[in-house]
Amino acid sequence: VSHVAKFEPDVFANNGLLMCYYCSKSISFENRISVTSHLASKSHKTKHERYLKNNQIDKQ
Repeated sequence: VSHVAKFEPDVFANNGLLMCYYCSKSISFENRISVTSHLASKSHKTKHERYLKNNQIDKQ
């Protein structure tokens, strides 16, 4: 999956699918706009912020 390196660490490849690390969902990788649209979505941003907040608590 060619878009992985461009969008790490938000996405990763799993069995030929492009997956969002924070949302645990597959993203269409047919074109770049699908990935950038997902990463700009409110849902993704909320889950990313929640992940960061939970990680900060774990590290304290």
